[in-house]
Amino acid sequence: MANEKTTAGRPEWITHKNVQINAQLFYSLGILALTPQTAEPTDISSHHIPIGTREISAAPRKTPKKFRELCEKLNAYSQQANFLLNERATLSNPRREDEIFVPFVFKEKGMYLYPWLSSNKTAEIDSFSGFQQFVTAGCLFGPNIIGTDQDSSSIGLIKHNIHLKGKISSISYDTLNNPYLESLIDQFECFCEIVTTYAEKNSLKKLLYHMPTWDYILFGIELFIRGAISLKALTQFFSALHTEANLHKITLEQIARAHDIELTFISPFDNLFGNFFTQPKDNLCELVFQTLQLSTEEVEFGSLSTEEQKVKESSLVKRCAEKLCKNRPNSPAFRAWNDFLVKEKPPENLEELFKIANSTVIGIAAADKKPLKTCSLLPLSEKQIQVSYQAYSKKQTTTPYGSVLNLTGFDPLLTYTAYRPPGLVFYFTEYCKTTAAQLIRKKGLLAEARRNIARIAHNQKPISLEEHLQNAKSSETRRNTK
Repeated sequence: MANEKTTAGRPEWITHKNVQINAQLFYSLGILALTPQTAEPTDISSHHIPIGTREISAAPRKTPKKFRELCEKLNAYSQQANFLLNERATLSNPRREDEIFVPFVFKEKGMYLYPWLSSNKTAEIDSFSGFQQFVTAGCLFGPNIIGTDQDSSSIGLIKHNIHLKGKISSISYDTLNNPYLESLIDQFECFCEIVTTYAEKNSLKKLLYHMPTWDYILFGIELFIRGAISLKALTQFFSALHTEANLHKITLEQIARAHDIELTFISPFDNLFGNFFTQPKDNLCELVFQTLQLSTEEVEFGSLSTEEQKVKESSLVKRCAEKLCKNRPNSPAFRAWNDFLVKEKPPENLEELFKIANSTVIGIAAADKKPLKTCSLLPLSEKQIQVSYQAYSKKQTTTPYGSVLNLTGFDPLLTYTAYRPPGLVFYFTEYCKTTAAQLIRKKGLLAEARRNIARIAHNQKPISLEEHLQNAKSSETRRNTK
């Protein structure tokens, strides 16, 4: 089934075990698109790449003058052609003329980046002299943290508005077979190359990283106060979070150290609870309930109406907002919250609170900085954080927030299923995720996709999917016979 349809004599989809891989996108753009073997192959092509609510296209188009000038200024600073304006390797959003992704090439690899400024003062780039501070963020579990209720029904704890059939009574998670985490680490390595390329000369390379530890904690608390999770399962959830966050922290620190980057982990909720990584695992529940002045008495599942649940969540968010603007006045997060939160309509739910929180992270990085001394690095799926910061920072009058250069990355790993947002590997919960993770970790498929981006940008012949899989198989055979 996967090899029936061909383009220019080449199969569009190739099956590897229980996963289908789009051979055309791999060869023509360096994009790794996966779908389960049992699924009908998704209708995607170089002219139609759905991702989330967007549709991206590789149709040739002329890049605007200001966009070209921005890329040229960045290339001038690095004294090499990192940004390659090649129409053959340019992605764009037909509905947004300014959203253009071009290859950023480093060490024979590439990634698609959309550079844009948080201010309209394009002349600021003329005096660009490198960044003092970089800031990024990443998740933890993706779809691999699972809640199970009393009837053994399971659901991924990946978004706020999950619909449960019963109270979650236990938690499990799998960190070994997680294509999202594999792609997240790959992305972080690419971001470290950007830091190395564009940091101020003869200065420390500084990178702030928002790991959403307290964000997950608040998500768990919201489930608890509406009777959706037991105290035992909530404790398991906090324990799993503590373990995974510390393991992930070690991995990222090793990568940063290899690039001689000073990596600092921050959270917009640090001034609410303190530094997550200094908290003992067994103390998390007590700390959170005491700080938020909440009772540990469980609510019966289904006993609250939808409106009552909203009232409880709104009360929790209001309590958090008040404390965020009062606690630990010497912390960077305190000032950012007071600047960003008071200018907005008070948040009524966690989603609204998190939207402001994510923007304050960029605010922490850019506060008191001169224009274009801060660079925000985020994937396309998180671009709304950069857009929100742009809006919030323009309203500030008390704290000077320097304009930021945003580098928004187009992730070359896309996944497609029938019931999830298209393209977003964060939601990839299918049975074939083990194979997908192994394709990245053992077969090196994502790394080869990045090499293809560089080859295409340099007008070189890319490696086909069939050739790479055969090379990987031969290498594995040689290793096994030694």
